[in-house]
Amino acid sequence: MNIRLSFLTIFLFIQLGLYAQEPGGSLITETGILKAPFRLSNNPTIAGTPFLYNEFVHGTIIFGNGNRSDVSKLNYEASGGFLVFFYNNETWQVNSFVRGFVLRSALDNGIMKERLFLNGYPSINSNDSTTYYEVLVNGELQLLSNLKKVIKLNEGYGVASYNEYVIQEEYYLYDGTELKPISDKGNFLDLLPASHRKKAETIMKEQKMNLKKFSSIKELLIKLNE
Repeated sequence: MNIRLSFLTIFLFIQLGLYAQEPGGSLITETGILKAPFRLSNNPTIAGTPFLYNEFVHGTIIFGNGNRSDVSKLNYEASGGFLVFFYNNETWQVNSFVRGFVLRSALDNGIMKERLFLNGYPSINSNDSTTYYEVLVNGELQLLSNLKKVIKLNEGYGVASYNEYVIQEEYYLYDGTELKPISDKGNFLDLLPASHRKKAETIMKEQKMNLKKFSSIKELLIKLNE
């Protein structure tokens, strides 16, 4: 099935006063299409989807000045790294000047899970200020994930090989100034600002943390932000 993907410019309603009522009751601003619609074809030879969720979910768009707009059908195109929403029976791409977004989906136990994505971080490697990162720990020290879906060959035993979309994540520490890649081979304490290392060592000793475990890194940053 082909998905028509169009570019939509979203401006702050305070500045422009141009409104479009998004299904579900949210007020969003629409100023026009930047490019003619083009088709994104689903390749039947590739298993899975480039989107983070199989279906669109409820979410919130975050503007640069902090204003928010709730949208009933959002998704993240994780292979290209852009936000999309379903509007007027089409899939529209949201321009990158949007500061971030929240996606909400129900877990198997019925609990609603929120996932926050933000851009505006310093450039590193091939990433720039328009790159979205999932915020895993928020605060003075942030734990970020550069989440992507990439195509990989699945060479299953006893079955024919096939290509599929798989999630690939790169983790970073952001200290308010610099993005620092987190490596399995490196010492995480060396990435922390000097002003936080003594407190981190105390927490690690008291909690008997092993920073080779990602869950311990996450727990440590939560405690350092308290």
